[in-house]
Parts: sequence; structure tokens; C-alpha cells
Amino acid sequence: MKHLIIHRSENAQLSDIRSLWENEPGFSPSLVIAYVSPHLDFNAVVYKYSSDLGDIPFLAIMTAGELCQSSDDIENRELDLYGQQYQSPAVVFQIFNKSLLSDVSLHEVPLYSEDIKYKKIEFNISARISMIERECEAIELPFCVRSDDSFALTYIDGLSNSENFLLEAIYKTKKFPCMFIGGSSGGALDFEHSYMAINGRVVTDSALIAFCKMAKGKRFSPFKTQSGVLESAEYCIVVEASNELRGLKSVLDMSSMRVMSMQDYLCMRLSCEKHDLKEAFTGYDLAIQVGGEVFLRSIGAFDEEGKGVTLFCDVNVGDKLYLVKDSSFVDKTRQDLLAYFKGKSKPIAGILNDCIQRRANNTSVLDQSNDFFDMPVAGFSTFGEVFGININNTLSALFFYDIGEDEVFYDDFMNKFAIHFASFMNFYAEQKLNRDSAINQLRNIVAEKVAEYLERSIEISELIQQNLEDTAEVGLDTIADLNEELLHDAQNLNMIISIVDKEEKKSSDRELSSSELLYDALCTNIELNFKIHDYIQSLKKSKSDAINANQAKSSFLANMSHELRTPLNSIMGFARMLIEDKALSHDNKQMASTINKSASNLLEIVNDILDISKVEAGNMTLERIGFDFKNILSNIIDTMAPIASSKNVTLKYTYTSQDIPYLLGDPLRLGHVVTNLISNAIKYTQEGEVFVHVGLENIDAQNVNINFQVRDTGIGIPPEKQKIIFDKFTQADETTTRRFGGTGLGLAITRDLVELMGGEIGVESEVGYGSCFYFNIPFEISNSIDDVSQDAWKKHRKHEVLENRVSSDIVRILVAEDHLLNQEFIVRLLKKIGIKNFDLVENGALALEKLQQNQYDLVLMDCHMPEKNGYETTKHIRAEEELSGEHIPIVALTADAMKGAQDRCLEVGMDDYVSKPIDKDEFLYVLEQWIIFPDVTNEEPKAVSHESAADEGQSKEDEAPVDMNYIYDYVDTPEGVANIVQVFFGQSEECIEILKDQCVDGENKEWMEASHKLKGGAGMIGALRLHKLSEASQEMLEADVSEREHMFNDICAEYQKVKSFLEGVNS
Repeated sequence: MKHLIIHRSENAQLSDIRSLWENEPGFSPSLVIAYVSPHLDFNAVVYKYSSDLGDIPFLAIMTAGELCQSSDDIENRELDLYGQQYQSPAVVFQIFNKSLLSDVSLHEVPLYSEDIKYKKIEFNISARISMIERECEAIELPFCVRSDDSFALTYIDGLSNSENFLLEAIYKTKKFPCMFIGGSSGGALDFEHSYMAINGRVVTDSALIAFCKMAKGKRFSPFKTQSGVLESAEYCIVVEASNELRGLKSVLDMSSMRVMSMQDYLCMRLSCEKHDLKEAFTGYDLAIQVGGEVFLRSIGAFDEEGKGVTLFCDVNVGDKLYLVKDSSFVDKTRQDLLAYFKGKSKPIAGILNDCIQRRANNTSVLDQSNDFFDMPVAGFSTFGEVFGININNTLSALFFYDIGEDEVFYDDFMNKFAIHFASFMNFYAEQKLNRDSAINQLRNIVAEKVAEYLERSIEISELIQQNLEDTAEVGLDTIADLNEELLHDAQNLNMIISIVDKEEKKSSDRELSSSELLYDALCTNIELNFKIHDYIQSLKKSKSDAINANQAKSSFLANMSHELRTPLNSIMGFARMLIEDKALSHDNKQMASTINKSASNLLEIVNDILDISKVEAGNMTLERIGFDFKNILSNIIDTMAPIASSKNVTLKYTYTSQDIPYLLGDPLRLGHVVTNLISNAIKYTQEGEVFVHVGLENIDAQNVNINFQVRDTGIGIPPEKQKIIFDKFTQADETTTRRFGGTGLGLAITRDLVELMGGEIGVESEVGYGSCFYFNIPFEISNSIDDVSQDAWKKHRKHEVLENRVSSDIVRILVAEDHLLNQEFIVRLLKKIGIKNFDLVENGALALEKLQQNQYDLVLMDCHMPEKNGYETTKHIRAEEELSGEHIPIVALTADAMKGAQDRCLEVGMDDYVSKPIDKDEFLYVLEQWIIFPDVTNEEPKAVSHESAADEGQSKEDEAPVDMNYIYDYVDTPEGVANIVQVFFGQSEECIEILKDQCVDGENKEWMEASHKLKGGAGMIGALRLHKLSEASQEMLEADVSEREHMFNDICAEYQKVKSFLEGVNS
């Protein structure tokens, strides 16, 4: 019985492909592969034969040359493997019987490579591999893949340059522990077209994979041969290359530790000049090593600039490249085949993947290859080969064996396949490590060369000085030669710096020092050599500290202020509303008051963190106004006295001199320091007293020192802790936070503020007896306190706009706010102060549309919104008003706590600024500039009973997936509940759909963002279990696919419970 049929059809004249096996007993095709000449109409060939084959798995591959040796060819001794005697194009069929391949599963994997073909790179390498990995993850096989009886025939679009990306993506999935073997589809050597087809459908920019399962009693064995032999153990390291376009520019020569262009390196190794390089390189190749085996990386072209080369295969930054010498094509292939077949029985048949480059380079001896194989073989000439990894200039093959019941089949490669497979997987993981290692080597070279460069330049400067003084032992000619060597080294150093800059920009957006400017400086004036020194100092210190830390800090400041203060606005706003609600019981008001105090404490912690970050970043600026320190201290004591009294602690204060003059400085920051120290003293004193003393020391007629002390009879601080008590996040005792609260930031901020004001701070303490904190700060004396106080400024501003105000019962307001809870709070606040005419939009673009449609008296504008933020929207409004001559008041709403936020609002044309969390009194004060409010208190909004719904939920409290009280806290009508629920359904299902698509391995920002959004919605409506699941999901920034799938299933199950519950409540 035949296990495989091979047939060559000249000009695709075979009319009925089924006739090839219909008369063969027991022949049932499991796979048909057609290798199609590029000179035939590929689409017509595919259509013709796919129609005949019906449901039989069918692959068609365009080839740069067909390979064919059928049973009839062997029997008739008409051997012509490469088809040299044939003048017309052909299709070679390879038809597998189920007696050989019992199961076959075909799959297409998109490669996303169109941008590579047109040399307009759109995706970075990591993104491209991730997209291909998702496609591979989606592959489901009808049988179990095992390395001993399964393999994957892999065919890749030969113009995609994506072999490396595909194989790395496959190994990252960890789903297919088998041998991948095949090649890249060929075509005419004009490199214009390369097609493949799967089950009658023609594809490009894709890979086709046929997962094959061997029939019982059959085995397979892979083989490869190539002509290159290592010349020596010398190698260079790739430091500048383009994976997508397969360009290789620069390498690091390990013998001299110099960076040079690839062409310069080859000229050095081959001892030739640039104009002779192509001829000198004839008979050579490049190669890498994987698991001790050599894999070729052939050069396709030398660029005209005389620097880089273009390869037929990928290289990566960090790869070690060896120079290999070509050996005899015929002798080497025959030698490798003899060694391979030794001890094996004769194969049934084979599949061949032979590089077109081997074929083209050995045209004159191809006829000597006809006796290589004495079994049926077929295949194609490829644009690149796959043998676990991507290779080229190689013949790879797969041979099939019929194994008897008692026969032991030994194959060295497959018996060690676990080792080879690990080498293939590690090859791609090691590429990243090799890249980092190479860049670190370059950094070390820069450091060493700069040190050497500076030393030599100083020596040259000294020689020049000696010549000027006529004391030199060497002449100017020698100095000129030394300087020439120095400048030559500077050019090489400039190349290294450029490469480091470029490689680091691939992984971040930051811009490093301009190497071109550096190079010009070196070549222009030797005195500017010290700029190189500055560069290396920056490379070692500033780059790691300033860039990373300051960028992280800036990001922290920008995000922390908005993300934390926005929800606090909602919490504190609703809490204040509840406190003011006359219908609320005393107990509920106490709980609302506790919520408000807790939120206020949290806001203080947030502000502490922001303050200390601003001080370190140099963004904290001090005011310089006149103030009365005695008045500030008196107000602080009045505030702190009730707190001390509640703990039975006596709070006292004295002055050395009652004649403390007015001071010039920042009263707010000084008050912050004093408050922190007194507050700490009260906090850590269980009984006894806190004693505050202020002393005065005259420096001169215009300057004084304020000496401030706070003594307490508290717990005290051990001597070893006194040295670190002012460090961030540090407290004297690890149990302090649990016993007394706090973040460990208060004293750090206090120290920073004191030092910012030019003072010193310290502590004296004894455990069990108390502590004394003290500071000394110098101040200029002021003749008076600041005349224009904040209250005076407010009255002045209000008086200016008094005559243009509109009554609150007719005023029309447009609110632009994207945060749902903030929307609800602002709406309630407006209603509470008597404003009924307002419209609400969720972004700046919609605000502009509303302003075109309606007339408004005032706009409340959130600064951070999607599509068009508040700043951009305000600029647009003011630009249009310049033409119309009109002016609508715009009040900013923002949680941005950064320095200058108010200035930025005013700069873009906003009229005033309300900071979140919104204080009702401040909100009213700002609006009173344009709106007349009646003096009488507005009626409370009529309460809506929720008894039936609440009672129903109460009876199921233990198992209910939603706590409806969360919704009733801010929605007081059935219609409002229905609206909120529908919004929640829409947003949640959108997030769940994203999570479904993002169940992949590794870091995944889309997964995190969707989880975050789902968590927010669940928390808002009281779906507490769904909220906790989403919170846990958000923490899975790096996870594998199985972990994410498990979490996704839990979230879906809980969401269905929430949805069913809410639909029942609304029905």
C-alpha cells in the first residue's frame, strides 16, 4: 500500500487530481500539498484543484523552484530533483495517505506585515509579536500534540520578513511542544509576489501551519544540511540592526572592543579594501549558534554607502555573529546525509525545503545532487527555511519511516528533542538578554573611553602649554599626530553614543544628549572635551536617577492629585449634604460626620504626599508677605486646645519677648510647620502637658531668628531613632502607626519646609519622659502685614461684577463634567441652592455643541474630560468670542492639586476656579459674582420613599449581589434608578467584552484598564462581590492566560447574578 504519492504536472495539465489515487487500494488522502511555479496563474491552479479535492485538507505554496522525485522517477532512473531538464513551469503534488498521517489540522496565522512590505513600519516588534501571539493562542487542535508523533509543517509569506516574529509568538504560547519545520513561500526573483492558499483560499501576509499526527507504526525524523563551516571562534556582536527590514549596520568587534560598520568589520576580517569586499566575501557567510549548532545568516546585499548590509534572515541586537567558510555543496550535503542515514532503515519518503540561494549559487553542480535520495521526495525552493527557528541557505527535510513491531527506531535529534526545543524557546528569550548585555557593554566602553579620552586630552593640553613656555620635549608635529589620534577616537566614541541613544529610545520616549552636538564639540575645540565627561556623568547618574525618578515623580504628581481628589470630592460633598439634611436622624448624621472627617483626614494624607513630592521636585514656592506670627500661633493654639483637653493634656505657650515684630515670609507654610509639631506632641502624650515656647533673637536691624520649641511629656524617642525620625515614611516605633495613626510623612514635610525657609530643625528626647522638637528660622522684619487679605480681595472682586448678575430662578447654566458621581453631586448642589435651569454634558465637544444651540449665563467646566478637555474647550470658546464680542463666564472645576493649576485656568480664559472637593460655601461665593441668590434658605428636596425596594433587599441581605442603598444614596426616583442601572449594564458589558479579548499571557494594560472601569461601576451601584473580583482582576497586570481565563469566568458569573437582581428590582 502506498503511503504517499508524488506527481509533477507540467503546466498544471493534470485534469483530475483524484485519478492519482483512485486505483490505489486503501489510499485515503489526509493532506495534499501543491508546490506551484511562479510562472503559472496561482489563483487558477488553486481554484482548479481545490474544487476537485472538496473536503480534503489542501495547501498550495508558490515556490522559486519545485523539487520532485517520484517513485516512477526512481524506478525509471529518470532522476532530476531540481527539474533542470524541464523547460515549462509545473505543479508538484505531494499527497499523504492516512496510513502515514492519520490526522491533519490546517490553520492560518495573520502576520500583520503589510507595513514591512511597504517599508513604512507602523508597529514596534513587541506589539507585532503580541498580535501574532493572540492569533496562535486562538488555535484549537482536534488531537493532542506530542513531540514523538506530531509535527507542524510551517509555511510563511516569503515577503513578510516575519519568520522570527511568528516563531517567537508560537513559543510564547507554550501550547505546541513539537517540531516546526518548513519554509517561506518563494516566487519570481523580482520579489514582487509570493502567494499561498489554504483549502482553496489564497492568502498573503500570513503563515499556514499544518499540525500533523503520525499514523500508528510510522515515525518522522528532521534533517538539515548547510555548506558553511566555522572559520574560527572569533565573533562580533550586533549593536545596530533593523529586524523588520533585515538591515545590519554596526557591530562590536570583540578583539579590539571597537564599534564599526559591518562592512568595515568584514574588510578587517578578510584583509581587503571596501571596493574589493564583494569579491573577497564570495565563498563566505555569516552565522549564529543555537544550542551548539550553526545556523546561517546570509548577506543579500551591501549598501552603497559602504557601511551596512542587508540579510536574507533576521539578526537582533546582541546576536553573536561568526564568519563561516563555504564548503562544497555536493560533498557537504552527501556527507551529512550519509551520517544521518547511518543505522536507519530506508525512509518511506521525504519533504524537502531547500533555500533558493543554495540553488542559485550551485547551478553548475545541481545535476550531481540527483543521487542524494533513493526514496520519493518533494518540496520547494524557499525564500527562507524553518527548522525550529528561522534559518536560510540551508536544506531542511522531514523523512518518514515505517517501523515494524519489533524494530527500535533511533534518531539522535528526536531522542534529544526536549533539549532542542528548549534551545529554540530560549533563543528568543536570550535575544532580549543579549540585547541588554550588548548595550551595557557599550555603556562600559563609553565610560572607559571617556576616562581615557579626558586623560589624553589633558596630556595634550599640557604639551601645548609647554610649547608656549618653550619647555617642551616634543614638537608641534608630535602634538598634531596625538591630536589626530584623539579626534579619530572621538569619532568612534560618537558612533557608540549614537547607538546607545537609539537603542534606549526604542524602549522609552525620553531624549538623550545629542551625540551630533557632542561630536561637533569634540572636533571643534579640545577644551570642550569635558563635555564628554559631563555626558558620562549624566549616563551613570542623571540618566538613572534624574530621568527615572523625576519622570516617575512628575507622573505621580499629575495622576495622584486628580485620581485621589476626584472621588474624595464625591465622598465629602455627599457627606456634607447628609449632615445638612433636616430629615436625617441624629445617628445617621453622626455617621455622615464620621465619613466627612475620615475623608478630610485622607485628603490631608494625600496633600502631605503631594507636598513632599513638590518640595523634592523643586516645585514648592514660598510666598513673601507680611504677617503677624503671634496671631498665627494664637489661632493654632485655639484650634488644638479642645483636642488636648479631650485627652486631659494641658496645652500652654509662652513668649520670651512680647514684642515680636511683623515678619516677611510665608505664613501658610510656617503655620503648617507649627501645626504639625503641636499636633504630634498632643498625639503622643497620654497625660501631662504640652508646652510651646517662642523665642526671638535679633540678627540685625532688619532680620530676626524665630526660635520655636514644643516640649511634651509623651512616650519619647530612643536615641537610635532620633537620627531617622525626619526621614520619609519613618516612625520611632513599628507599632506607632497602629497605636497613633499617621503615615510617617509629617516630620519629613516639616523638615523640608523648615529647610526651604532657610532654617534648621532638631529633636531632643528620652524614652518615657517626653520630647522637645525645636526649629530656628530667619525672617526679615516687615513694617506691616499684607493689606490685601484674601477676604478683602474677595469683596473687591464681588463688587466689580455686582451690577451684571442674574437671578438664580432664571439663570441658565451649562455643566461640563464626565465623572458620574460628580455629575450627580453638582446637580444636587445646584438644585439645593435654587438653580433649576441647567444642562449637563460629559465632554468639551458636547459643551461646544450645546453653546451653539442654546443661550447660557454661566458655564461650569471640568478641566479633565475625554475627547476635548476643559482647557481646550475654553480656548475654543474665547477664540469665537473675539469675533462676536460676547463673553460668557466660565468657572473651572478640577481636582488638580499641582502648583499653578489656578493660573493655568485663568491663562486659558476661565473667569474663576473651584477646587475639588467642592465646598458649598466657596461654591456659592464664586457663583455670587454672576448670580443673585435670595437670602432665605432653599427648601429641602422632597424625599422619595424606597421602603418596598429596601425591605425586599433587606430580607435577602446575605445573598443579594447588590446593596441597593448605594444607589438610593444619590438617586431618589424609580426613573433615576432605572437610568443608572442601564448605564451600568452598558458600561459593564463593554468592559467584559474587552476582558474576553485580553485573556493572554504577560503584561496587559487593556486588561487592567477594563478591570478598573468595571470595578468603578460595580462599586458605585453596590455590587460588592463584583467590585472585589474586578479589583483583584485589576491587580493582574502580569498573569498567564489560564489565570486570566479563570478570573474572567468568575467575573462573568457574578455579573450575571448582579444583572438578574437589578432586572428584578426594576421590573
